[in-house]
Amino acid sequence: RRECAAADCTWSEPDTVGQTFGRVQFATLLSGTRGSEPTIELVARSGAKLAHYWRLSTPHSPWQGPEWFAAGVTGNPSLIQGSRGATHARRDGALELMVPLAGGGIAHYWRDNGFADQPWCGPAVFGLELGRVDAVVLTESTQGDDLNLEVIVRQGGQLAHYWRPTRDPRTWYGPTVFFAEAAGIPGFIEGGDGVPG
Repeated sequence: RRECAAADCTWSEPDTVGQTFGRVQFATLLSGTRGSEPTIELVARSGAKLAHYWRLSTPHSPWQGPEWFAAGVTGNPSLIQGSRGATHARRDGALELMVPLAGGGIAHYWRDNGFADQPWCGPAVFGLELGRVDAVVLTESTQGDDLNLEVIVRQGGQLAHYWRPTRDPRTWYGPTVFFAEAAGIPGFIEGGDGVPG
């Protein structure tokens, strides 16, 4: 954690979580909300399994977890807190997670973050036509008439794009392959240039 007061920014001592988890290959982290409480949400992959940890974002709050919710995965998990389920009074939209599957394709998991006891749901599997995927990245966009989940997938050197409207959770569109010399984990955001971005 890095704390900034005026011009003085210092890093804190490490706050260790998941000591019994085993070796972590990938982790993804976000600043989220549960009800009116700001949180830190963490999903980590060890071997072929995923676990979810979370804590309130106030200093020294204890970590909760692990909650194991996926198996048979590979590559990196990509986590966002989307708008699905959120209202003006309740800004704690669903956690949305994508991760490559060891047997091929991509798994989509989701969790209603407004209620602490809600389980992870899924997987909804798509992208089987690509075979084994190396990396994924997920964002939510305002393209078109609705909010969309948008995914960039790396398989070998090529990047492919999938998307679906949040109102239609069963239909994924794609893949649209648009680049052939990629490596590593791609990054993906909707920028603020234009309307929609």
